[in-house]
Amino acid sequence: MPSLSQTIGWLLVYKYYILFPLAIFEGPIVTVIAGFFVATGFLNVFLIYIIVILADFLGDTLLYLLGRQGNSFIVKHGAKIGLTAQKLRQADDYYKNNSKKTVVMSKIFHGIGIIGLISAGILHINFKHYIRLCILVSFVQTAALLIVGFLFGHAYLRIAEYLDYFAAFISALALLAIAFIIYYKSKKSS
Repeated sequence: MPSLSQTIGWLLVYKYYILFPLAIFEGPIVTVIAGFFVATGFLNVFLIYIIVILADFLGDTLLYLLGRQGNSFIVKHGAKIGLTAQKLRQADDYYKNNSKKTVVMSKIFHGIGIIGLISAGILHINFKHYIRLCILVSFVQTAALLIVGFLFGHAYLRIAEYLDYFAAFISALALLAIAFIIYYKSKKSS
């Protein structure tokens, strides 16, 4: 991924042309930086809003398709890491019963949230339902990030640092949960 200074430089030079690909991979911080550029009059808020939502739509679709295509791999090799057919059915039931909450939380929690979005594809969750939820969250999330950038864009380095800490914290929590489950399963089987 590009550094923060590269991202800013690219936005200054290429404006809207580079915003779309950057927003697919680095959505939150790019949106905050773009919000700052709106405050300076350098970029148009409506164009940014549309571009970021379209980029988010494409990113969410690609993650879903990645999960959908990886489904056969998970079914074939998942038992090696404890993902049996029964566990996948349980996950499927949970996702279907809590799809709104699961998709919304996956969109909000960057880093580990990608797993939730890929899981929707693995579990063959209805794509229209999935993408509708993703778009609704994107509308609100993009507006909020643009407002943060507009109001506090000069502090983009600090915001990027907090986003990194938050993603690292959530990822560490997920790894601890996985380690605990593996440990618990190994104790149970012995």
